[in-house]
Amino acid sequence: MKHEKKVDLFADAYKYQLDPEISKSFTKFMESHAPVEKPKEDWQQIKKAGNQLYINMQNHLPLHTNIPRKDFDMKAADDSNISMRWYSVEKTTVESSAIIFVHGGGRMFGSVELYDRVVADYVHRSRVPFLSVEYDLAPEVYGKSQVEQVFDSILWLKKNANELNVDVNRIAVMGDSGGGGLAAGAAILARDRNISLAKQILIYPMLDHRTTILDENIEPFAFFGYQELGSLWKAILGPDPLSDYDLAITSPAMLDNFEGLAPTYISVGDLDYFRNENLDYARKLAGAAVPLEFHLHPGAPHGFEIFTPDAPLSERAIADHVRAIRSI
Repeated sequence: MKHEKKVDLFADAYKYQLDPEISKSFTKFMESHAPVEKPKEDWQQIKKAGNQLYINMQNHLPLHTNIPRKDFDMKAADDSNISMRWYSVEKTTVESSAIIFVHGGGRMFGSVELYDRVVADYVHRSRVPFLSVEYDLAPEVYGKSQVEQVFDSILWLKKNANELNVDVNRIAVMGDSGGGGLAAGAAILARDRNISLAKQILIYPMLDHRTTILDENIEPFAFFGYQELGSLWKAILGPDPLSDYDLAITSPAMLDNFEGLAPTYISVGDLDYFRNENLDYARKLAGAAVPLEFHLHPGAPHGFEIFTPDAPLSERAIADHVRAIRSI
């Protein structure tokens, strides 16, 4: 008797798929702006493509002229000059919480200016003031230098908290992508140097320099794929060997001791190369009894909510980010 070949009706059910509304919104985004070619491994091409992508991002977000901006300069501990932009809300006699924001861009591109509307939108939605930090970019700087600059911005805000009407005990650090990794590193330094942080808000943070291997399930959804990630991390780590501690500050996934870190919020999509490292980081935080809120969004690629803010999944993610900001 001849056996018929069984048909598995669910054979493809497990495969990753882009959220339909995000797909529709992202197609509209790409068609509405200057074309951006997928970069090669060369870091100069990555910088150019990344900055153009962020220019396009700016153009589809509201300006929020109702949010006052004021620029400051700071002399960092490494003697570098760091620019910062303060986004304020209505004046009140009550001291408020505040967020130190670290922009994305793989630590190699992006700027305070290119993230101006992203930050202003968070302030508009949350009514919480933000300090956006202009750190130096790789490969011009490497190792833990960028993390130290972000940490210095924490000290600056604490020193100037009274002038800005900020409660020194309600300061949090926040960042997305490469900026999220820097925020995580700065939170480690803050713990180790006895500087209190109320929270760390990490949006699909770039945490692990070992995430440079092809994932065939993720690669089709990645504008910056595994080869570009390899180029980014090569520039970030630099030519000189790092001590174990400096490597953990630069690539926080290498950290051994998670005890005492600031309460943490992490959000990432399941079509993101940083998904697994974010899951692992969350697990280690939870294992060290660090208060944790973690979101894994199905059908969502890297950067989904800033490039497709009108998609329902993005709206839910943004609402969660804002709730985390307001909780401080």
